[in-house]
Amino acid sequence: MAHSNSQLKSPLAQLAVTIRRLADNLFVAREGDDERLAGAALHKDEVGDIAGAIQLLRERLRSYLEDLRRATAAREQVESELRIAGRIQTSFLPYPLEPDEAARVDFAAFPGPPARPEATSTTGFSSPTTGSFS
Repeated sequence: MAHSNSQLKSPLAQLAVTIRRLADNLFVAREGDDERLAGAALHKDEVGDIAGAIQLLRERLRSYLEDLRRATAAREQVESELRIAGRIQTSFLPYPLEPDEAARVDFAAFPGPPARPEATSTTGFSSPTTGSFS
């Protein structure tokens, strides 16, 4: 199919503008862009193929960025809730005992890594007389 220079120039110029906007992270079409790109996509030649591919690319990028924004917001919400929960849990932990206080208790739990590798943070305790036990 033969096209004149003017028939190719306008759709190709529009495709070039659209590609530059995509490169600049401008995925939202300006007024009339969608119609011009859709019109170019109707061509039954390479110009139409390229225009169709650009439409698909722009839609997928929009969708991907929206999904990424939602996932980031959800992750930030969970991280915030975990920080708050961590502060609340830490507030319930006892402060380290002074030596004279430690002599008055049978055992005490302390925040931090377990004294023995096989002990876990949820089962490891420390006894001032016998050392660590689980």
